[in-house]
Amino acid sequence: MKVIHTDIYGHLTDFLVDEARDHIAAGKKIFHIVPSSLSFEKEKEILTRFNAGQDGALFDLTVTRLKQLPWYFDKNQDNGRKTLSTIGLAMLMRQTLKQLSDDQIPIYRFMRDKQGFITQLVSLYHELTAANLMSEDLLLAADSQKNQELIHIFDAFEYQLGQFSNDNKLQVFIDSIVNDELTEALQDYILIIEGYSRFSAEEMTLIDALSSRVSDIVLGIYASKKAISATFIDGNVYQQSVELMQMLAQKYELTVVYKKNNDVDNTFTDLSRLMEKSSDFTLTESDKLAKHDGLEIWQVVNHKEEIEHVAKQIRQLLFEGVQYQDILVLLGDVASDRILLPEIFKTYDIPFFYAQEKSMKDHPLIVLVEALLKIKTNHYQLNDVLNLLKTELYTDSQLNLQDVYKFEYCSLQRNIKGRTKFAQEFEDFRAEKVRSSLIGPASPLQILLGSQPQKGQNWVKKFQTFLENGQVKEKNEQLYFDAEAAGNFEKASE
Repeated sequence: MKVIHTDIYGHLTDFLVDEARDHIAAGKKIFHIVPSSLSFEKEKEILTRFNAGQDGALFDLTVTRLKQLPWYFDKNQDNGRKTLSTIGLAMLMRQTLKQLSDDQIPIYRFMRDKQGFITQLVSLYHELTAANLMSEDLLLAADSQKNQELIHIFDAFEYQLGQFSNDNKLQVFIDSIVNDELTEALQDYILIIEGYSRFSAEEMTLIDALSSRVSDIVLGIYASKKAISATFIDGNVYQQSVELMQMLAQKYELTVVYKKNNDVDNTFTDLSRLMEKSSDFTLTESDKLAKHDGLEIWQVVNHKEEIEHVAKQIRQLLFEGVQYQDILVLLGDVASDRILLPEIFKTYDIPFFYAQEKSMKDHPLIVLVEALLKIKTNHYQLNDVLNLLKTELYTDSQLNLQDVYKFEYCSLQRNIKGRTKFAQEFEDFRAEKVRSSLIGPASPLQILLGSQPQKGQNWVKKFQTFLENGQVKEKNEQLYFDAEAAGNFEKASE
């Protein structure tokens, strides 16, 4: 394992892109792993830097997240079982509790119908899964009657869960790696990990399993040379990064490389250095911060006054012509601001949303791509075609959603299945408009999926043509502008 570290003001991404370029030249493939919250921004940045400022795609470099790795090896293969939502899990937990006898859960028997208790059980189940723990591990915390009953509940719940497809995909992926089912597929890959200063137990288990199967793992972190060699690290701005390196050094043979920046020397660089000096008690009276128009440091009495000052500053920026979309507020602790911040921002009439990690499986663009794959593999089954049309991304300027519903009605009436059936004309005018423009032989869909096997680069060009001719790109942009105009910034950010 190799660790590349630089100061907080250093160009870490540039160093890692150079590392990736060298490995690709040597015939390796790259998984560039970034945190979920930065995945889209980082993907564009990394690909642009790799292509010397030009936006483009690479077949040997994939920017992704740790939790997304299983998808590249199983491609979300359908196992025929239904996946339960959070509400579905709660309903299954309620059913499980009802099936347990009073003798099995004497303490919790009176709480089996309490919604709050059921919600806590589902939440605890998710925490145990994420921490890579079994229900029996609860006894390690306390060998009590309550924990014994929780074990009975979770064992029964997991048995009921077996008929559904709610397996932890990351854990299944880890098991496949440990059982050497993917060793051949992984051996030519280099893992480059950027933006992490700590890993969860589940993520650490995955890295441990991959470490002996992939060609190499390169970890890029922010940590100064001074912090790495410090004997006292508590309170240091680089504390988490240094502790991560120390933990990895105990498990793996590390090659540590420090990358120095010679071309960075400004007020923000000085601020980073002063913050480090303040944290390791080496700050002196001669250390001064130069003035800078883009930097203000506020000193307030309490947290409420701080948030009010932020709100007033936002109102001032709006008065000066700054748009809401150009304002970002970083929170040190989201949970502690849940009460004060909404109340104060409402007083100052400031709309806001929390930019947090969300599942992308229901995003229209993801549904569209998955529908295209299923249409191709399942040979134009009606449900797959309808899923594509109902995203409202693949459309025609002369059509609306009511036309799609009419097409659905006529297709069900005629029991249409398969590509050849879609080549036949419909009697209904509205349904025929949909068929001829979106499904028929001359449609963008048929041109994309009807092509013969070809090189990946040519297929990407055809897919780009499909996005343009099928108005997917235009419709996606329209959804963004509509959400922004309506003040729905959370939807616009998706």
